Amino acid sequence: MSRAGFAFAQARLHAHLAQRLEESDWQILETSRDFGHCLDVASRMTIGPAIAHLTRDSDPHRVEQVLHANWITRVDQIAGWVPLAWQEATRSIAALPQLRTGSNGLSKETPAQDSAQEWLDTWQAQMPDQRLFAPLRLALAPILSRYLGGGADLPTSGRLASWPDLAHTLLQVFRKQAQSPAAILAYLGLAALDYERLRGVLSAKSIFAGPAPAGGA
Repeated sequence: MSRAGFAFAQARLHAHLAQRLEESDWQILETSRDFGHCLDVASRMTIGPAIAHLTRDSDPHRVEQVLHANWITRVDQIAGWVPLAWQEATRSIAALPQLRTGSNGLSKETPAQDSAQEWLDTWQAQMPDQRLFAPLRLALAPILSRYLGGGADLPTSGRLASWPDLAHTLLQVFRKQAQSPAAILAYLGLAALDYERLRGVLSAKSIFAGPAPAGGA
């Protein structure tokens, strides 16, 4: 595998990494007084473009629709930066958060076993070099376990990792395995965590949102 083939993607993602929200930013969003105020605050952050199509009247379905569309677009953009042979496997990462949300009616903490194993098998088949599947699966085990749970053939390490621990682990992979598929996929794992967290914050606040107060926030 040529590391040079991933150098362009790595360079682009370094810039994106600097735009990730700090924990203090998340706390501001999570403690904002209502949905409208949360949107106002978020629009002034680096995530502003992701919520540009949401309004104070957006319901939880609209929140999910807008954020999901933005997430798919983001993954597709990043996949376009990697070597052609790796684009399909990279785009497959977009499905991971949906496996955890329980679209099959299960708890978000309990992905369906068949769906999880099917995703992992498909992802392996998309690898242009099958020798890399095992090391990639090991390097990304914490984030894969978060979204696939115990319903797939995964290493046990990191299965109970917390959100901060996951982010730290993925950052380490991104930095230590630079210019490799692992680094790019680790970054997408970070992006998935951020997408999941933003969706959780906005969905919760939109559920309890009442009529917008006269005169704005």
